[in-house]
Amino acid sequence: LWELGKLPDLDMVAIKSSPQQLLTPPSINLIKTTLGTFQPSLIEARKVAKLPQGRFEITYAPNIANTILTPLDATGAITHLLTIDGLIQAQDGKSQQAMESTQAIFNIARSVGEIPFPISYQVRGRICAQSIRMLERTIALGEPSKDSLSQFQSLLENEASFPMFLHIAKANRASNYAVLSSLKKDK
Repeated sequence: LWELGKLPDLDMVAIKSSPQQLLTPPSINLIKTTLGTFQPSLIEARKVAKLPQGRFEITYAPNIANTILTPLDATGAITHLLTIDGLIQAQDGKSQQAMESTQAIFNIARSVGEIPFPISYQVRGRICAQSIRMLERTIALGEPSKDSLSQFQSLLENEASFPMFLHIAKANRASNYAVLSSLKKDK
C-alpha cells in the first residue's frame, strides 16, 4: 500500500457535511478517477472488514521514546481511501459496498487501539468517529441489509464496552516508566 501516500485530499467537506448531502459532479469524477488508480490497494484494504481482531506489529526501541509508530502513520491514507470509496458507493446506492468500507475503517481503528502508547487511543477514537460518519451517510443515502447493520451494531457495542481510559492510563504509566528507567540507566 505504499502508493497511498500520493492520495489527494478529496473534498473532505463532503465527509464532514450532513450525511444526506450529495457529492458534487466534479467531486464524483475526481473520486472515481482516483479509486481507479488505487484499485489494487482498495481491494486489499476492504479485506480488513472481515478482520475485527487485527493488530499491527511494532518494533520497540530500547528507549521507548524512540519507538517509531509506522502503523499509525499508515492508517491515515488507508482510512482516507476507504472513506472516499464509501462516499462514492453510498452515493451510487451501493449500500452493501459502502458498509464493507465503513466496517473496514472501524476495524482499522480497533487494530490501532491496543498499541501501548497514549497517541494510539486518540487515533482509535478519530478513526471510529470517521467510520460512524460513514455509517450515517450510508444509511442516509441507501438501505444496508439488516445483517450488515446488525453486525456493525455488535462491533459498536463491543467498542462501547472497551475500557479505553484504563488502557490510556496503563499506556501512560508504561511509557513514563520506560522513559524514567532509561534516564536512570544513563546516569
